[in-house]
Amino acid sequence: MDRQPLEQQIFTWENWQDMGPSNLQFMDVELIAPVGDFPVGTKFPAAFFLGEASLLVLIDDKEEEHAFELKVTTGERVQPPVHSHEDSCGCGHEH
Repeated sequence: MDRQPLEQQIFTWENWQDMGPSNLQFMDVELIAPVGDFPVGTKFPAAFFLGEASLLVLIDDKEEEHAFELKVTTGERVQPPVHSHEDSCGCGHEH
C-alpha cells in the first residue's frame, strides 16, 4: 500500500520551501480534501505547515490567513514496512 505524507493528503502544490524544523511553506496549492469551509478544488497562493504548533495556515488572494488546527486520527491497522540494513532509518534497531 502506498503511504502519502500528510500534506499530500490535503492539497497539491507547485513549489515548496523548508522553513526550519517541521515547518514548510507551499506555493500555488489546490485542496484535494475539504478544509474548514473550503471545498475540494479551492486554490490558495500559499499554505504553511507549522508542525511545531500543529497548524495549517492557508493564505488567500487577499493575503488573509486562515488557520486550522491539525488533529490526528488513526485509520486501519497495517503491517509496518520492511527495511533492510542498507535502508536503516537510524533508530538503532532493524525493522
